Amino acid sequence: MVLKEKVSLNQLFNLVIGFNLGSSLIIGIGVDAKQDAWITVLCSSIIGIFITLFYYHFHEILPNKNFSEMIEYILNRPISMLITYIYTIS
Repeated sequence: MVLKEKVSLNQLFNLVIGFNLGSSLIIGIGVDAKQDAWITVLCSSIIGIFITLFYYHFHEILPNKNFSEMIEYILNRPISMLITYIYTIS
């Protein structure tokens, strides 16, 4: 029996913000920025929100496809294979 849980947009938003804030505290993003480190966290959070909205939008359009299938649907196959490969090794 496979149980699937759905993550709401609000929960996904909280995960992105929590990940960015946690990463900045543990890894020390913006250490050289000193007082302006909050700008680094703000920029990464905004970028993370846009990426999350991108995934959410395409997940609504293509609910039964995984990430690589979504990219293949959006782009042609050779480009999607390259992007999927880069995503996998990074």
